[in-house]
Parts: sequence; C-alpha cells; structure tokens
Amino acid sequence: MKHTPGPWHRHGLHVHASYEDGNGNRRHYAVADALQHSGLATGEADANARLIAAAPELLEACKDVEWVCRHVPAWNGNDGGVLIKAQLSRRMIHALRAAIKKAKGEE
Repeated sequence: MKHTPGPWHRHGLHVHASYEDGNGNRRHYAVADALQHSGLATGEADANARLIAAAPELLEACKDVEWVCRHVPAWNGNDGGVLIKAQLSRRMIHALRAAIKKAKGEE
C-alpha cells in the first residue's frame, strides 16, 4: 500500500494533503494530527506536525540519494561520472535542504 501523495501541509497540529478533483476544485483531506497530551509540550507537538508534513519530501530526497549511491560511478574524473554526480548532487542537496527546512519549520 502506498502513502497519501504529497505535498502535505501543516496547519497548527493538523497535517493535510490536497488535490484537485476532476471539476477544478481543490479538496483537502486529513493525513494526521499531532496530538498534544499531558506531558507533551506545545512546541514538541508542533515540531512533530512539521516533521510529519515534511515526510513525503524527505522520502523522495532519501530515495534520490540512495539511487545515486547505487547507480552513479565513483568520482574518478575519467568517465564523466564527476559531472553527472555533481549535477545530481546539487539537485539532491537542494531537495534535502528544502525538506529539512520544512521539517524544522524554517520554510
């Protein structure tokens, strides 16, 4: 079973996804609630909601990094691997940084 497609958005402690239906209307549905219970600080519950909302982007960035590690030749400078790996690395680093910022609430 696949997870709910991203991107996910956080509103307070609620995380939702949105999609466009066949009639051009934007629909929203709940993905998760970061519940605040006794003993859990408000800031911690908010951080949990941010991390949950960033999950699809974090997963995609991790999958990209894993793919490059398995498929792109080592950095030897003779076969073009350096250029390919450098280009992919820039894209992956950007995706990783964006996902990390989202998880930390710095977006």
